[in-house]
Amino acid sequence: MYVELNEIIDAIGVEDDDREIVGVFNHAIVGLHRQGLVQDQYAHGGREPDSPDSPYPLVLNVAPSAAGMELYGWAQGFPGLTPQAFILEALPFDVEPPLARLQTAMLPRLPAAGPDLSQPTLP
Repeated sequence: MYVELNEIIDAIGVEDDDREIVGVFNHAIVGLHRQGLVQDQYAHGGREPDSPDSPYPLVLNVAPSAAGMELYGWAQGFPGLTPQAFILEALPFDVEPPLARLQTAMLPRLPAAGPDLSQPTLP
């Protein structure tokens, strides 16, 4: 997943101090990895060399693990969500109070249009 770096920095409330940004990302992503929810490799900064196909000049590049996708699916009522189905069926959560929504995130392998989720699907 690619997220425009400045937008995520604003959303998590990190100041402009580069050391603080690195510390927050290391803490957050390492913690998610420790729980098995994201893959252990991530990158943040300029597109090159880690995210050359990113549409954003400054990018956070992180990938959910299969367990992270499955947990997200369970929380949305899609038990056993496979990685292949994740990009088609996973939706943002609506919670109270509302969370800040990132406007510039990209899943590079996401099809242009997903299925109509208003209709039930058979397993």
